[in-house]
Amino acid sequence: MRNKISLSTYGHEGVEDLRRFNRNSFKKYCNSKLSSVKKHIHFIKKNKSKKYTGKVLEIGSGSGKLLFSMEKNDLLQEGIGCEVSKSRSRFSNKFKKEFGFKKVKIVNKNFLDLKLKNNYFDLIIGIDCVINYIGSNPKHIKKLINTCKKSLKKGGYLIFEFTTFGREKSMIQQSPTKKYLTWKKLSVEDPFIFGLFEISYSPKRLIVYNKFFLEKNKKLNLKNISHRREKLVSLSKKYFTKKRFKIFDFWKKNDDILDEEFIALFKKN
Repeated sequence: MRNKISLSTYGHEGVEDLRRFNRNSFKKYCNSKLSSVKKHIHFIKKNKSKKYTGKVLEIGSGSGKLLFSMEKNDLLQEGIGCEVSKSRSRFSNKFKKEFGFKKVKIVNKNFLDLKLKNNYFDLIIGIDCVINYIGSNPKHIKKLINTCKKSLKKGGYLIFEFTTFGREKSMIQQSPTKKYLTWKKLSVEDPFIFGLFEISYSPKRLIVYNKFFLEKNKKLNLKNISHRREKLVSLSKKYFTKKRFKIFDFWKKNDDILDEEFIALFKKN
């Protein structure tokens, strides 16, 4: 049986759809993405081992911004980006072609289905909420960590960005219905203009999102509202320290991630 991360749960199919960009907006958007990962580049440079050769795997690579920025900063010999969303994979390959990057390969697959070489990578990294999504099945996060550790070479390192959803859990606990409602206007890369989120918390340390979206350029009525249900795991820093991860509270400076987010780093001895 395959280890599936459904796109309805992952929630990123249709994001960064090339049809919503013209040549100028595409270039501007890509440049903004390259600029957005400067803090990650700083962290990687600061923490990489002396034997680092630039073989990198990114889990949930999205637009490819981090790997492309690593190539731009001479931190990459070979980069593999694993991205389950077809729309984002197509976008990243266009990004690669238009900006002339040569050392990155984007693989449109579920990370848990990849066959990886043992003792191969200098760095395996997952940023934003990708690890929270994979961990929605407890068996998956254990397999993820074990697979990554086997694939790292000696001296290699594993970096996860993770969120505890502390603010959301606090709001849920204060609510008499044990649910928290919020909404937000969505960014340019998203196929929707805004989303209404109903958030709850399950006994299995899962944050459950019921999301309702209005698609761009459509009238506000029930026919044009789509629904998505997402589950993300909520784990503490203690979970990672027990597995010999070192915890960091920011990439470059104190305010570059939210209070409920942290970075977990494992080095293979």
